[in-house]
Amino acid sequence: MEINLVTLTRSMLALLIALSGLAVATTASAGKRPEYDILASSASKPVPANLKAQSAQFIRPGSALHVHERFGVPTFLWASSQGSAAGLTALRAKLSGGVASASGAAPALTPEAAARAHMGTYASLYRATDADVSNLTVAHVHDVGRGPVIVQFKQVISGVEVFREEARVVMTRDLDLVSIAGYISSTEGSSFAAQRPFSSANAVAAAFSDLSGQVLGAAAFNSLGAAEGGYESVTLAVSGIDGAPTQPARIKPVLFHSTDGLQSAWYIEVDSANANGNAPDYYSYVVSAVDGSILCRHDLTAYDLARDFTYRVYA
Repeated sequence: MEINLVTLTRSMLALLIALSGLAVATTASAGKRPEYDILASSASKPVPANLKAQSAQFIRPGSALHVHERFGVPTFLWASSQGSAAGLTALRAKLSGGVASASGAAPALTPEAAARAHMGTYASLYRATDADVSNLTVAHVHDVGRGPVIVQFKQVISGVEVFREEARVVMTRDLDLVSIAGYISSTEGSSFAAQRPFSSANAVAAAFSDLSGQVLGAAAFNSLGAAEGGYESVTLAVSGIDGAPTQPARIKPVLFHSTDGLQSAWYIEVDSANANGNAPDYYSYVVSAVDGSILCRHDLTAYDLARDFTYRVYA
C-alpha cells in the first residue's frame, strides 16, 4: 500500500506570490487580492508511523492511501471488502439488537445509516471518536436509482460547522463501501473557545478592509438580520466609501481547523466595487473570532479568457 501526501498547491502558490512582493498593499482600490490560507504557512507533519499498519486491513490491496500533509489523516482511500463488511455487519447487529429476525431477513438499511456505519469503522484512521461520527451531519445524498450511492457528511459541533471539512462516502447499490473522499477532524482534546469576542460586524469590517483597502470599523456596518442557510446579512451603513459593497455581505459562525486544533471563526462572503467599471471583486474570508486575524481568503469570481473556438458540425 502506497501513502501519498496531499499538498495545498493553490495555497502554496498564493504564499509564494505574497512572499515575492506581488501582493497588493491595503490601500484604497486594493484590487485583486492573492489567495491565502494560514495552513500554507504551517509546517508539514510526517505521516503518523502507525497509520500504514493501522489502515492495512481497511484499504484495498494495491491502492494508495492519500494523506493530508498537515493533519496526517486520509483525504482519499479505496475501501477493502473486509473494511466494508465490518461496517455493515456492525450496523445490522445494532439494528437487530443482536437478536436474529423471526423471518430471517436482514434489517433494511438506509444510505445514511450505512454511510455513518462505514465512517465508524474507519474513524480510527482520522483519530475520530464515536461522538465525532455521531455528530456528522448529512449534507446531501446522491441516489438516482442506478450507479453509486453517495452520502456527503459535514462536521458540525454544537451546531457550528467545521469549515471545509466533509467526507463523501461512496457506496454500491447494495451499500457496500467503495471509497471515502475528504476528511473529518477529531474534536478530542480541542480547547477552542465557544465565545466569540470578535463580533460578526468586526469580522465583516476586517474582511472588507482587507479586500477594498478602506480601513473601516464595526460601527460602519449594520446587521440586516438572519439570512438563508444560517447566515447573517450585514450591510455598509455609511456612504461615500470607495469600493463600497454592491450587495450586503453574508456571514456565519464556523470552526477553523489549524495545526493547533479547532478555533472559533467567522466565514464571510463580501464584495468590493471596481472604479474601472469591471465586475466587483467577490471574495470569501475566514476571520478568527478570537483575535480578528485573517485565516483564509479566496476569490469567488472567475473570468473566462477571451479565446476563439472552432466548432465542427456533423449532419
